[in-house]
Amino acid sequence: MSHPDQLQKRAVLLSALPNALTVLRILAAPGLSLTRPFSPGFYALYALCGVTDAADGWLARRLGVAGNLGARLDSAADLLFFACAMVRLLPAI
Repeated sequence: MSHPDQLQKRAVLLSALPNALTVLRILAAPGLSLTRPFSPGFYALYALCGVTDAADGWLARRLGVAGNLGARLDSAADLLFFACAMVRLLPAI
């Protein structure tokens, strides 16, 4: 593979990274419902979701790949994260 092909492949992978982080958050959020509230595992998943939430938007804007799909995925991930966290936290309070 030539050098320009490698650069193009890297650019494609980088452009998909923000949406991949959002999908990771979508997959991790239900784990909040399965862990004990206020446990180290709960805090770790909560932190992972928070970091990916901040990183995906920042990366999308930084790389110039912000789009409609990413915005919709991000909204869905936020809603799922909030719902899973509340389902687990409200009964514990």
